[in-house]
Amino acid sequence: MQPLFARFKRPYFVNTHPMAHFFISLGLGTFIFLFLYVFKPFDIERVGSDLFLYTLGFGGVTFMVAFICCLLFFTILKTYVNNDTWTVGKNIFFLIFTLLAIAFCNHWYNLIGVEVFRHTRNISLYNSVLNTLIVGVFPIVLYTLYTEIYFRRKREKVASDLMKNRKEYSKKLSLLYDLPKISQNITLVADDTSDNLTFSLHQLIYVTCERNYSSFFLATDNGIEEKILRIPLHKIMQKFSDHPQIIRCHKSFIVRSNFIQRISGNARGYQLHMKHLDFTIPVSRNFSKSVLLSFSS
Repeated sequence: MQPLFARFKRPYFVNTHPMAHFFISLGLGTFIFLFLYVFKPFDIERVGSDLFLYTLGFGGVTFMVAFICCLLFFTILKTYVNNDTWTVGKNIFFLIFTLLAIAFCNHWYNLIGVEVFRHTRNISLYNSVLNTLIVGVFPIVLYTLYTEIYFRRKREKVASDLMKNRKEYSKKLSLLYDLPKISQNITLVADDTSDNLTFSLHQLIYVTCERNYSSFFLATDNGIEEKILRIPLHKIMQKFSDHPQIIRCHKSFIVRSNFIQRISGNARGYQLHMKHLDFTIPVSRNFSKSVLLSFSS
């Protein structure tokens, strides 16, 4: 069995859209309300006839705090928190942090409830945190591990199906891809300078960019050569608009589909395995559809 700490390092997909956060937070708040109202744990029945409104308040506090935490992490801090670096362990840490925030706010709500509902359930901050963790920690760990497995298997199945379809056309593809003689030369001109770069299209494996400098990796008789030019990726894609085999797969990567050997999937997304490369190239969610369509054609 794989060690638990290794599972925490696995890539994890998280939907960063605010509406997704809204519905997840609403579901969590609804669960807390129903759990407290139906099972009445932690002597909560002492509230008496106001139990419905009292527990509904806990659900409302849970919803608001969870939604604010999601917006804080995945919207305001999106530069530091994103799907390219998110893991199972980070997601569990984020959820536990959210639980603690919910616990503190629930304690504050309970103090208000003493005055509003005139009940005698006046518990300490320690017990508020402990009760929240007891209710929440086990479900969030299970939820995170389950969703990681679900998204990973889903993408692995898509990748496997694509590979099966790809093999059916292997002979046809090899005839198309192994005709460098008909490949045309491409010339790109650098931004704000007179520098330019000319190469044969069939040589291009991939392009990566850092700031406005793009590195072109070309297959030659002497191995892979790197050429650098000051030009952003979006201008490169404009130059290759008539070449469907040139694909933008990530905000920092362009690949030539002819060099894609296979595609694999994990919980976060897909990875491209390229000829001549001993590492994989990521496929971001924004570009996954175009990559999969190209690879299956």
